[in-house]
Amino acid sequence: MPVFIERGRLRAARRLFQSIVEEKSGQPFVGFRHCPWLDRTEVDYKIRAHQNAHEKLELDKWGRLVTSPGSICQRVIKAFEQAENLVLRRWGDQPYRGWSDSRGQFREQLEALTLGLMTEGQTLKEIGESFEALCSFLRDNNRGCQWLSMSYLMFLRDRYKFIPIHPGKFQALLDFLGISQRIYGYVSWEGYQVVLDVAGQLRDDLAVYEPRHI
Repeated sequence: MPVFIERGRLRAARRLFQSIVEEKSGQPFVGFRHCPWLDRTEVDYKIRAHQNAHEKLELDKWGRLVTSPGSICQRVIKAFEQAENLVLRRWGDQPYRGWSDSRGQFREQLEALTLGLMTEGQTLKEIGESFEALCSFLRDNNRGCQWLSMSYLMFLRDRYKFIPIHPGKFQALLDFLGISQRIYGYVSWEGYQVVLDVAGQLRDDLAVYEPRHI
């Protein structure tokens, strides 16, 4: 079910966004095309991280890698190492320890589930099922399932449909917009769908400023 955001809260969010950008950039905000600060701090590095990580993932080879134990995990780790401050600067290797600390049957199952999540041609429902299956597997095996790692993998899967998130910041955004969904502390496809819906509505509300899509 789509998330409903009151018009007044959307306007408040827009005003807050403008005031933050103007304070940080030191200039009036008139549009995304005229704000180098936003490009430098919020857009360009995400595009760079995605491009560099994709080179390390080599997704086109994954179908053949299932017969080479550890190869998928190695590529996932290398992709995380390209994440810059999307994942690494604050948390180190903690978000991807499931992939870095894996062996034997656990590694085999983890690689199969990761392959399932990243496989092209799935419906949104199938993607959601793969997302939940990987989350459950990580939790059940005490490896921790974190928003930083799961949303980053989704971002690498398709940067035009999915976004990387820091749960504390997005929970604060949901609270500000009056949305009751709790995402902080528990990763779920339902929660991620709410975040994506909200992000889409905010992007639409800012369309007059011609936002760049990463």
